Amino acid sequence: MPTQVVELDRRSTLSVIHVRDDVRGIFVVVTDGGRPIELIRIQRPADGFLNVSSILNAGCADAGEPAAPRGQAAQGQRAADRVALKPTPVSVVIPTHERPDDLARCLQSLALIRSEHEVIVVDNAAATNRTAEVAGRFRVRYVAEPTKGLNRARNAGLAAARHDVVAFADDDVAVSPGWLTAISECFADPNVGCATGLVLPLELETAGQEEFELYCQHRRDLQRHVYSRNVMRSSAAGIVGMGANMAFRRDLLLALGRFDARLGGGTRTRSADETDMFARILDAGWLIVYTPDAYVWHRHRRTPEEVRSCVFGYGVGLYSLLTKRLLEQRDLGVIVTGGRWLLGPLVKAARAKIARVPSPPWSVVLAETAGALFGPFCFVYEAWRGRDTTRKNAHLCKGAQ
Repeated sequence: MPTQVVELDRRSTLSVIHVRDDVRGIFVVVTDGGRPIELIRIQRPADGFLNVSSILNAGCADAGEPAAPRGQAAQGQRAADRVALKPTPVSVVIPTHERPDDLARCLQSLALIRSEHEVIVVDNAAATNRTAEVAGRFRVRYVAEPTKGLNRARNAGLAAARHDVVAFADDDVAVSPGWLTAISECFADPNVGCATGLVLPLELETAGQEEFELYCQHRRDLQRHVYSRNVMRSSAAGIVGMGANMAFRRDLLLALGRFDARLGGGTRTRSADETDMFARILDAGWLIVYTPDAYVWHRHRRTPEEVRSCVFGYGVGLYSLLTKRLLEQRDLGVIVTGGRWLLGPLVKAARAKIARVPSPPWSVVLAETAGALFGPFCFVYEAWRGRDTTRKNAHLCKGAQ
């Protein structure tokens, strides 16, 4: 049975919320002036009505089991209480490939952004004109990138961006009303080169989505963090955020050589494209800020088969990236990172099974491990193919002269 996802703000005047008849429970995201402060799960009330006051009072955590590590709401100012900063114009880039329904939902959530910002839809390896039609309906900028690859699409959006800060969102997310403001505020510090935010489930309607939620829920954090190369290894940069919700200084990305087209969706490496850029930013001495105030809602994969394929791709991507850093940068820190990422999920899953706490199925955990074994070979292949393509292009250019 599905789980209903509900967002409640402490300042809400609602007294009750009707709960759907077909759900078994409720995933509650408690916010306070735009800052997520609590994620909890509760059983469906017998009468079908959720008592809002019982969730929003000071003891709301007692109403159910925490859905993720709890944050400390007292740390820092609430988003609504901060001194207003001059808005930083942002170029929002949305790479997409033949998912018009997801794209329309994403653009609808962005429809109320201020005029000083811009939205760019990058249509990657288009097979139809459906993406162009959606972009036209929402009156956003449209860029076509014919060569398949998520990072190629991001680089095309980066080249088209007009503003100094470029935010990237996946087409299968819906952004929160304060997302753009919260993520752009991070760049008030001139030492910050990148900002990331919280990713929450848009829906929990299927068994596959519940499996994916169990896989990723303990990776969430409701506290703000600032990362630098002094406090963590660059090879472990995957913990700072996700590609579905991130922003960068445009000039910095250009100076670093843009996103690596050998990594990410559309290639055999499948993922870790954003982690590679996070690591390179830390290598260059810049700070990365994670702020839960900049939160988005992600539509998880719907079937168990899609979840296993996705998680397998995470394993492939991570170990492709570690292979890249070892071969090209002689980064020996990847040995420690690789060992921890290989054994850590297995140990955590075993402990969860023994303690009988909710955890992803073994098939999901082992899918990531299996992907890790393929990662090094996938990167070597993409690196070889990239050099071969460069060599052919150079030969063609020489012949044209």
